[in-house]
Amino acid sequence: MADEITRLGGLVSEFLAFARPKPLLVKAVTAQTLLERTVQMASAQAAQHDVTLLLDVPPSPLTLVADGAKLEQVLLNLAQNAIEAIAHDGRAGRVTVRARRQPQTVTIEVEDDGPGIPPGTPIFDAFFSTKAQGTGLGLSISHRIVTDHGGSLDVDSRSGCTIFRLVLPIDGPPDTRPERF
Repeated sequence: MADEITRLGGLVSEFLAFARPKPLLVKAVTAQTLLERTVQMASAQAAQHDVTLLLDVPPSPLTLVADGAKLEQVLLNLAQNAIEAIAHDGRAGRVTVRARRQPQTVTIEVEDDGPGIPPGTPIFDAFFSTKAQGTGLGLSISHRIVTDHGGSLDVDSRSGCTIFRLVLPIDGPPDTRPERF
């Protein structure tokens, strides 16, 4: 009974986050810190399922203007989904979290060597889930958070390799940038 109450509480929280998103609280954050925290938070789940988590970031800081807490939420959701996909496949696997600087953007990827996502699967649609206990809100909320930042979230997937790719502007969401004359 307690587990079901906890599950329902989580569902209500996710639904509220989807229905009434809070405004972004942007400030300078480093991609390395976001990715390190993601790997740290997901490491226990990964260890339970014989999944190796790898961090691939450049040595020099990748600073961007963003809501760090919301991006951590996105990255943790993607990492947990990747771990669960590998675990569902019933074998050991690997998840790599990486960041790279582009001229005006930072690209962050979460890559796994799981079974892949079949083409045409509406993974970003609200309430769509392939998990028995899934709410179907994680990826739709993640997509909204990334687009609220003025970025994009897409996926490349085939059997043995799925990559979720976030591309975020370095200077923050469009409505938080100073006007240029």
